[in-house]
Amino acid sequence: MDLDADLRTLSLSLDADYFGVADLAPAHDAILAQGGERVARYPRAVTIGIVLQDSLVDLLPDDDKAGAILYKHNSYDVVNLALDQLALRVANTLRRAGFDAAACDRYFKEMEREKGVAVCGLCLYICPHGRNAGKGMTRR
Repeated sequence: MDLDADLRTLSLSLDADYFGVADLAPAHDAILAQGGERVARYPRAVTIGIVLQDSLVDLLPDDDKAGAILYKHNSYDVVNLALDQLALRVANTLRRAGFDAAACDRYFKEMEREKGVAVCGLCLYICPHGRNAGKGMTRR
């Protein structure tokens, strides 16, 4: 079985609009500088995304407090909860396949602290020390 295809199918079946797996090796030094050793030790990342409702996102430039509250609840709180659930399911699937997976939301917490709102999204980093390390995303 192909773990990448399994994760894609799982994510899309749980209403993800985007799914991808990235090789982080070419960006190791930049990741180390920005996120430290805890994040830089992972050679791959899984990214999952959900498209935000255009009509709610369009409320943000209006400087409308009620619109911002609607956006925060519907496009931030609700979508992030869905992404958290997706990330948990994907991480559990990776762990069952022998990988060590950790959800990373450091960037989004920093955006929320500095700008008051974060972009919805979540990355899962796949540990190189998992049972299947070095075998790519395909089960043997």
